Amino acid sequence: MRGRDGDKDGQKLRLRLTEDSLRESEQRSRLATEATGVGIWEWNVKTNVIRWDRQMFALYGIPTTSDGFVNYDIWAASVFPDDLAEQAELLQRHAREGGINRREFRIRRRDNHEIRIIQAVETVRADSTGEVEWVVGTNLDVTDRKRAEEALLESDKRLRLALSGAKATAWQWNIPTNEIVWTPERSQIYGRDPQRELARYENWRDCLHPDDLERTERLIRDLIRQGAPDYRAEYRVVLPSGEIRWLASMAKFDYAADGAPLQMYGIDLDVTGQKQAEQKLTESETRFRAAQEASLDGFLIFDPVRDDEGRIADLMVVYVNPVAAQYCLSTPEQMEGRLLSETLPGAKLPGGLIEKHGRIIESGRTQEYDLEYDADGVNGHFRNLVVPFERYAAATFRDITALVEGNRALATAKAEAERANMSKSKFLAAASHDLRQPVQSLLLLLAVIERQVADQPKIIEVARMMRMAVDGLHGLLNSVLDISRLDAGVVAPLAECVDLGEMVSKLTAEYAPKAVSMALELRCVPRNLQARTDPALLGRALRNLIENALRYTLMGGVLLTVRRRGAFARIDVIDSGIGIPEDKLSEIFEEFHQLHNPGRNLEQGLGLGLAIVRRLADLLGAEVEVASRVGRGSRFSLTLPLYQQAAPVAASKTGVDDPGGRVLVIEDNAIVRHGLEILLNQFGYETFLANSSEQALELAAKEKSCFDAIVTDQRLGEGLTGIETAKEIHVRAARAIPTMVLTGDTDGARIAEIESSGFPVLHKPVDAEDLRSHLARLIER
Repeated sequence: MRGRDGDKDGQKLRLRLTEDSLRESEQRSRLATEATGVGIWEWNVKTNVIRWDRQMFALYGIPTTSDGFVNYDIWAASVFPDDLAEQAELLQRHAREGGINRREFRIRRRDNHEIRIIQAVETVRADSTGEVEWVVGTNLDVTDRKRAEEALLESDKRLRLALSGAKATAWQWNIPTNEIVWTPERSQIYGRDPQRELARYENWRDCLHPDDLERTERLIRDLIRQGAPDYRAEYRVVLPSGEIRWLASMAKFDYAADGAPLQMYGIDLDVTGQKQAEQKLTESETRFRAAQEASLDGFLIFDPVRDDEGRIADLMVVYVNPVAAQYCLSTPEQMEGRLLSETLPGAKLPGGLIEKHGRIIESGRTQEYDLEYDADGVNGHFRNLVVPFERYAAATFRDITALVEGNRALATAKAEAERANMSKSKFLAAASHDLRQPVQSLLLLLAVIERQVADQPKIIEVARMMRMAVDGLHGLLNSVLDISRLDAGVVAPLAECVDLGEMVSKLTAEYAPKAVSMALELRCVPRNLQARTDPALLGRALRNLIENALRYTLMGGVLLTVRRRGAFARIDVIDSGIGIPEDKLSEIFEEFHQLHNPGRNLEQGLGLGLAIVRRLADLLGAEVEVASRVGRGSRFSLTLPLYQQAAPVAASKTGVDDPGGRVLVIEDNAIVRHGLEILLNQFGYETFLANSSEQALELAAKEKSCFDAIVTDQRLGEGLTGIETAKEIHVRAARAIPTMVLTGDTDGARIAEIESSGFPVLHKPVDAEDLRSHLARLIER
């Protein structure tokens, strides 16, 4: 009995010891899992019941249940939505297939909603029939490890990018084994596979340029022998393609306790571009110095020196070329590094070189100025160009003394020429005025004679020859007058819309009889183009060109055309005449210049027609051109801007109806005065004659100014001029009397004065019919 009781007690004791051992094992397991952060779980696939240990509840941020059981839905609700479907499918598959499975997924903790990354390891346990009943596994929070791995990957990625962007590679050399480890960028720089072709020191050594090999290795040996911590070097490597690259290498050494070298690690930078730039800069500086030393201009670089108030007080010479030093009576070696005022004390004078340079440097803008320098043994005119840059300023100067003196001489010569030209103009004006009076008398008297001897053929022929002679002289005087009026600037164009085709057609009809008499063909090709210009002035210019063309064409003819040239119209006068040598084309527009009239035959013109054309073209804003071939003919062209809107051109009135009336004639030349009297009487006018301003005023007072018109000369000797006399008569009469001025003046100032009066002006000698028509219009107005 006692034996059986003893066995039972022994069994109880063993059972209690086993239970105690199991509890201790579970306690140690729980402590281990809690210490490592590993949670243990079991899932009964048949009942869908899950049992968690306390660490699982802590991982998921869920309050611990009393028995440790949780529902499947509680776990599923904690899994991140994007991961749930995949994780549920993996879990079900593992329950079917068995084995050991590893997976990672995200959860959202219930207590603080933080997203964490869980690593799960699981296996299956079967029941007595061999069917899977439990899935048992662990969960471990690997969030911090994952983030550290991602940070490390990102850091490595940035390092790769930095090395690649900087054209650099990192390396580590195990000195005892001679093995070298490289980053992948090494192949970009060395053009070789770092794992196969650069794995050892000898491989790297073979890449070095022969001229740099011994120097680079000696440096490494010397640094190691000295126990130096740092290494810096620049050397060239030769790529398999033959390309040469410059590398800048920076590294550190690690040493053992006994001083033996263990490793060397660092980076290599590709500085080929920088080295090439430095080489180009060196070559550029060499070329620059060579150019400046060969230059004929002085060149300096200054570093401004400022006083206590910050103003530029002097200029430190940084560089000076030999030319500049020579002008300063010095050498580059003596000037560089010294103040400019030490070489040229006069440069500090008020308004001098330092002050002017300083003002430009302060402005920060490139400027040029001329300076006359007369100090320190230097005398001359210099053109200076100052270019501020950064803290410095570059300055060049050129000796323009000869240019200044030449300009002065040129200005003096020009003034002398202008004085001579003025004297010539005054002489021509005076001569023209004095000649016009007798010519005017001849014209008036000749007109009277022609009327009185109309039935006597022989006398008529003599009168005709006399008129030809007088007309030649008349033409000369009118041409001189035209030149004077154009030069005086008193001719103002009156612009209107002109039909150029119609004008050319009329001119062709006007000169057709003359062309026929010369056995020449004159035709035109008009075109309906309009220009806004002065028709009278343009007509005068074209008449001169037509007359010139007819005069120098012996056979063939003259063609007038109007052509469109873009926004311009070009009028051409083309002849088949004798032509003009190319070297004479510019001379033909000079006054009194004729190529084929050495005897000055008046029938061949006066040499003023083309000079007048040039002046008229300038006045109208037209361009005059000439093209010619000797023996083939010439083309003279006037080019004008087109006027887009056509306007009708009024037809001129023809014929003269003499209105008659009382005319006061004021003329100091007796012959002209009486010629006017006879001619005006024949036109049906009653004339009253005065030879001076005083006599005219007395006559006006006597006749109570009952005149229908006044015809007066401008220069009446002493006393009032013709204009002043006429105006005084107007004042005394208390009314405006139609007044016309006849003058022989060609002086520019006097012409301007007459034109400004507002009275119509006729220039002596005036044709009888012109005088008749102008006087009729004056009275009828």
